[in-house]
Amino acid sequence: MIRAKKILIVYDEENTAESLKLLLSDKYDLILTHSADQCLQILKNDKNIFLVLLDNQIPAGKGEDILARIKQSSPSVKVALISGYKSAGTPAPLAPPAPESRAASNLANAAQLPNPAARPRAEATIMKPFRNDEVLQTIAKLC
Repeated sequence: MIRAKKILIVYDEENTAESLKLLLSDKYDLILTHSADQCLQILKNDKNIFLVLLDNQIPAGKGEDILARIKQSSPSVKVALISGYKSAGTPAPLAPPAPESRAASNLANAAQLPNPAARPRAEATIMKPFRNDEVLQTIAKLC
């Protein structure tokens, strides 16, 4: 018997998490959590997880920060970021600062910002609101 691939779903909104579970439970072994810390603990203890479906905004962590921690601790695990933003790991831009404060702000922040090219990226992004077929197609491509 062929063992189903295992997916960890990290999503804080219970209804959506349960919908994903119902959609995927016929084809995949699933683990569901609502917390970043539990996600990392599960990955530490279960080396059979091949994919994490990660909500970009969960309590106690932004998806891009959790993504970096996942890639550091479990580099072979693939991540599909579920996001309302236009690109994985990159939030929608805020309104620009006033022109006179831009230069000072840019200088002050430049040393603190990591190189965007050095940040880990998700293997896929699923945009909210998502359709079931989009989720299934994304996972199939990652298998």
